[in-house]
Order: sequence, then structure tokens, then C-alpha cells
Amino acid sequence: MEKRSRSQVSQDLFNRLGGCNKDWKRVADTEIVNTSNLAGILKEVRQVPEGEKVYFKRVELPNCCPKCAAVNGQIALWSDTPLDDEHIKDEYAEITLWDGKRQEKGKQYW
Repeated sequence: MEKRSRSQVSQDLFNRLGGCNKDWKRVADTEIVNTSNLAGILKEVRQVPEGEKVYFKRVELPNCCPKCAAVNGQIALWSDTPLDDEHIKDEYAEITLWDGKRQEKGKQYW
């Protein structure tokens, strides 16, 4: 919101929370990437004609964490509405994405 750089956000987090022994630059980078990814997804979804299926393939960078590596290459189908269960039966995808989807404790996040 304040258009601050990753370094500025990281430094602010470190200054306030550095004693918690966390890598706050990684936390800030992750949140920025997640927000950027969501913006890209929403842009793509809004450009597709109504009723057309929209798929996304997860692509991770080399040397990512084990959690991210486990879902690398996974394909998800976009849903315009939240569902009770992310798992679906589809020709290409096994899970769904939707705006506002939250990570469940102990599960992978898309």
C-alpha cells in the first residue's frame, strides 16, 4: 500500500521482530510473490469469457523449499465461487482455486 521495496519491508520487520529468530526477508519476499501471483491469476480469470474453464499450473524455482517442490507442476482449476472441498474430479486438475482461498493447517497452499 505504501509502495515500499522488499528491502524496506524486510528491514522494518527485522527491526520490530528480529528477536524472533526468523528470516524476515524471506517472509516479506514470500508475501510479495503471493500477492503478485494472485494479481496475475485474477487478471487472467477476468479476461476469459464467462463459462470457460481456466487452469493454472504451479511452477516453482529450483532450490525451493520441500513444501513448494511437492506441488511443483500441479494443475488447478479456477472456481468463481468458494467450495467446501478443494479436491475435484476433472480431466486435467485435481484441485481448485478461488479468490480468498485460505491455507488449511498442515496442507499445501496454492
